[in-house]
Amino acid sequence: MIKLTNRPTKSKVITSPFGPRWGTFHPGVDIAPLKPSIDGDELYSVAENGKVVVSKVNGGGVLSGYGYYSIIQYLGFYALYGHQTSLLFDVGDKVEAGQVIGYMGHTGKVVSEHGTGTHLHFGLYKGTYGTHAFSDDINISGAIDPVPYFNQPDKAVIPTSNPVKEVKPLIIVPTWAKVAWDWATSSGINDGKVESEEEPKTMCYIYRLYEKFIKPLVDRIKTLEDRIKRIEDALKKGGLM
Repeated sequence: MIKLTNRPTKSKVITSPFGPRWGTFHPGVDIAPLKPSIDGDELYSVAENGKVVVSKVNGGGVLSGYGYYSIIQYLGFYALYGHQTSLLFDVGDKVEAGQVIGYMGHTGKVVSEHGTGTHLHFGLYKGTYGTHAFSDDINISGAIDPVPYFNQPDKAVIPTSNPVKEVKPLIIVPTWAKVAWDWATSSGINDGKVESEEEPKTMCYIYRLYEKFIKPLVDRIKTLEDRIKRIEDALKKGGLM
């Protein structure tokens, strides 16, 4: 039996419901902030006996999927909180009903031709986390509409207290650095996580060096290898090798 003791956030405005959406399936609901486009609304643990089983950035990086998100396992179900400003808890941490577990933000893929921006993606799933496979941090199997469970009375909110875990500010890759950043991520130079404001600049310098010096050299070597191969093929065809 699924029983929620708290709503996931104070706002009750749902901007995108559970179900088919834009040609795909939306496995949860999107909840707007109390003030439009303003980050920072508190997110709450929705039930008793919660345990953090996922606390990470989306597999494609902070600008893809759910961005910073966490999953909390409860008795018989689990909940996903997507697009947070940062991560407050580690995997294995226990949380109480009504405890602040994060803050609403706009990390991940939140801006498209359909709009969105700052919001909470809240997903509710039957069973135990791990039963349903997640693909690129997006899961449909096992998802249920959480809205019918929102009508239960809220318990008192419990402020979070986590002095040993520093909340890192959200750093977004600027538009002018995106090409270099995507190249560095796809090349394995970085892991897609922005650790400091200087990191995108560094990736730009590396990318420029690559484009100006290394790439031309690599292209020349490849051209030379192709020529050598054509010569070898011609010699083999003429019986000289």
